[in-house]
Amino acid sequence: KAVLFDVGAVPNIRFH
Repeated sequence: KAVLFDVGAVPNIRFH
């Protein structure tokens, strides 16, 4: 599994 943390207008955490 990989955890992707995107920081933009709204912080988003995706679990793949």
